[in-house]
Amino acid sequence: MKRITLYYKDIDLKTFPKEVYETENLQLLCFDNTGLQSLPEDLNFLSNLEIFDITHNPVQHIPDSIKELKNLKFLYLSYLELTGLPDAIGDLPNLFYLNICYNKIEKLPAYIGNLESLIEFRAYDNFLKNLPDEFTKLHSLKEIHLNKNHLTSLPNEIGNLSNLQKLILEDNKITSLPESICSLTNLLELNLRNNNLSFLPENISNLKTLQYLDLRNNKLTSLPDGIHELPNLRKLDLRWNENLELPKWIEGLQASGCIVYY
Repeated sequence: MKRITLYYKDIDLKTFPKEVYETENLQLLCFDNTGLQSLPEDLNFLSNLEIFDITHNPVQHIPDSIKELKNLKFLYLSYLELTGLPDAIGDLPNLFYLNICYNKIEKLPAYIGNLESLIEFRAYDNFLKNLPDEFTKLHSLKEIHLNKNHLTSLPNEIGNLSNLQKLILEDNKITSLPESICSLTNLLELNLRNNNLSFLPENISNLKTLQYLDLRNNKLTSLPDGIHELPNLRKLDLRWNENLELPKWIEGLQASGCIVYY
């Protein structure tokens, strides 16, 4: 069955065109770089929408009526002028993908933890200083992209995200990792480049599926022995940790086929 679609790109539209209101059962609606300034306060007429994209617009506010989009699966809110999200964002039971990159968001609502279907979350290039504890209820998550924020720590129960495969935390201010991060037993990629880490959890050896570990430009002085016990590690990047003392097992790790940069 063909998806009912309206797609506007690189044209000057300050508000929703009339045809958006008149198109029944609309499933995909895109306003990419149209100059859209705001969304209607009542979005109930878009209740069949599955994909909603308003990327590259000067929108500053997402109305509470976003919760009426119960069928929504993909929501693209990147390159806007958002400073926050409404609590109602948590009332989207079928949302798989949420992109809020390149905004000015400092805090996520606790209700984001209600997005039980969310698989991929992208929020890089914002001003996030922390994540709400409720974030660790997102048990369906497979990918988290939080690079280029102001995070100094992660929730203690981050290990509850048992399906997580990719965790990107590059360019933050993280000083330590919670022990529970070692419970992410499906993790394939962990990117911690450009943070303020001085040590890593000893139980990192529990990340048996980990393939890529990026630790560039931190403040590490030593590494836990558990790293060389990671059976699937394919790439380890240790560059620009000026005071790092390399362990003797590095050569053995390289001999096993892991690419190591230092």
